Amino acid sequence: MARHSSGKNNYSLSGNALAVLALLVVLVLLAVWFFFFRGNNAGEETTAQECVSGDLEVPVAAANEEVAQSLIDDWADSQPVVRDYCATPVLVDSVDQAAVYIGANNQVTEQALSEASRTASSSEPTAVITEAFGLDGESTAEADQVNYSSAPDASAAAAVATALASDEAAAEAALGGSGDVNIARADGESVTAIDGAEVTYYAFPLNATDQVNEDQTRAGSALADFASENFTGEAVESNASEKVLAAASSVVAGSVKPSAEASPSEEPSEEPSEEPAASNEARDTLYLVDTSNAMAPYSDAVAAAVGEASNAVIEGGHEVALWNYSSPLNPGVTQSWRTNLQFTSEPDAVANSVERLGNAGMSNTRESLQAAVNAVAGSEGDFRIVLITAGSDDVYDDQSYVDLLQPLLDEGIELDVVHVGDAGVDLGIKELATNEVTVTSNDEFASAVSAASGV
Repeated sequence: MARHSSGKNNYSLSGNALAVLALLVVLVLLAVWFFFFRGNNAGEETTAQECVSGDLEVPVAAANEEVAQSLIDDWADSQPVVRDYCATPVLVDSVDQAAVYIGANNQVTEQALSEASRTASSSEPTAVITEAFGLDGESTAEADQVNYSSAPDASAAAAVATALASDEAAAEAALGGSGDVNIARADGESVTAIDGAEVTYYAFPLNATDQVNEDQTRAGSALADFASENFTGEAVESNASEKVLAAASSVVAGSVKPSAEASPSEEPSEEPSEEPAASNEARDTLYLVDTSNAMAPYSDAVAAAVGEASNAVIEGGHEVALWNYSSPLNPGVTQSWRTNLQFTSEPDAVANSVERLGNAGMSNTRESLQAAVNAVAGSEGDFRIVLITAGSDDVYDDQSYVDLLQPLLDEGIELDVVHVGDAGVDLGIKELATNEVTVTSNDEFASAVSAASGV
């Protein structure tokens, strides 16, 4: 018998087959949800678990803060996690507080670490960035036309001076001048690059101290590694000599007030400048304190006298700064002076700083006084340098020294000298001094330093 069509095709799925297919679709959808949506949540939970120890602030100090900030931002953008901490790098002013230091690999950095009693955790710092420098808005300029205090750090100033000057002596002399052409990063707008004026900055991870714990120093090392791995440039060798770097350090470190700028509509005055303020009046004052071995018997009395006088200067509406000096005490350090405190109007700032100074070495007074005068010369306003010294162990021809410093002092700097003890008085410095007094006992210091400070 023949078979008749029912009108339905014979390829329809059975009910069981349809159930299996529906189950497969559900499984696929679950898999998609798990990997795309559940996976994202799991990633967030993993990140949270990686920071189970919480947040960690990583303090970074630097010679050139602009360079350091760019490195800090790059590392922060990578969301670093170090030993279960979410690391957050921050720029700090003091090397005392730092877990890592960014600076050139030269004596300037060695001095900065030495002054803060900090040591690098590695003998081989890592290059992290090379920066080129130029002149702001100028196509050409001679070495002695540059305002070196405008440099972001001493290494940059030394690089520019070395590149522009004909030799070491010319570079050193230019750094002691008072030009008006500012230094800027070569990649800035309206900046003319200077061939050879480049500085490579390195990361120096530091050892832990009472103020900086081991977790922070490990994170500092991690920042250094990250910056080194992402450094795509080339490290350059500095052409600046030790003498030029030392001169640059005094100019940049001690330069705290901008030079006065004439209004564009005004012609330079040919009239002689006004006479400096009377020597018995207070003015912005830099205390330059001898901390050689010869000063050890007087150190407490000196600290008390300087602290009291500096506060009186501040109360009179002026600012104070503190440098100390002796012969270099650490390998690699060549300059004798240390910049302890920039000009400030904060009460007790000098008092707190001066009482922490120790005594060692010899009295390299002439070198240190020259650096202090260079640092202040050309700044706006009248200044006083109060030199407290046990004598000079670096004496050379008196007249040459006087001829070198007198023109700078004539710009509005008064030098008041408190000579301590029975050692011979430096005749060259005595000739330069506006006022000079000798004290031989601790109970004389308070009145002598106050009088020298004009208070």
